Amino acid sequence: MAVRILVGIISVSDQAANVTNELESAGLAIGATLGIGMLVGMWFLVMIAALLIGVFLRKSSVVEEGPTGNLLEQ
Repeated sequence: MAVRILVGIISVSDQAANVTNELESAGLAIGATLGIGMLVGMWFLVMIAALLIGVFLRKSSVVEEGPTGNLLEQ
């Protein structure tokens, strides 16, 4: 996602060179903010979904207890 956001920022900066008046500049700023905001929002939603899936799928019956084998003898 970080690479995608950087590509988006570079694309917006390339378009900013062609802006000729204030209205185009305002539209570009609003569009860039919405676009990058959508990318960050999608990243956040996928992250939360992965976290929830991990919490629900973990086995609470498996509990690790201290060292075993050779480490226990030391």
